Amino acid sequence: MSIPRGVLPTYVTDREFVLCKAGRLVRDTYEVRLCLFLALKRGLQFVLSVRPEADVEPAVEARIREHGGRLARGTQDSFSVSVGVTDPDGDTWVLGDDQALRQLHHLVRAPWFRVAFVPGATFEDASLVQLCKAVSESQFEMTNVDGEDVRVAILELAASAQRSGKTLFVQ
Repeated sequence: MSIPRGVLPTYVTDREFVLCKAGRLVRDTYEVRLCLFLALKRGLQFVLSVRPEADVEPAVEARIREHGGRLARGTQDSFSVSVGVTDPDGDTWVLGDDQALRQLHHLVRAPWFRVAFVPGATFEDASLVQLCKAVSESQFEMTNVDGEDVRVAILELAASAQRSGKTLFVQ
């Protein structure tokens, strides 16, 4: 069953609804589609801001342009962080912004986690097992933008990826 999810735009002005992503690949996720919908609903132009070297899935670019949005390339100090499974019907949720990611890096004790769990990261097979071990061994309290326990949410997504033979990604 699909759970309605929240998003966290990077900023909103009187003309634009901007979502900044910091990963190497920007996937066609619920987060991006919902931000586009919210921009249109408010009569704003949707802007997806990505790093210069980022690859944006063609479906994302096409949808944005179809609805009068634009893709901007540049560096961002602030960005939104989401976590999902590569299954098209898989769950994706928003952790928060770059500050939330720094907080999570501080809370999870495994040293490699700070380097591995970053925008653009993917986890499958052995790295997915290593991720589960690091998260399950770190006792911490943190919630995502939907008010869910981040520790539980990561472990549930990881279990979903393992069951389906898919990949967990950080975007």
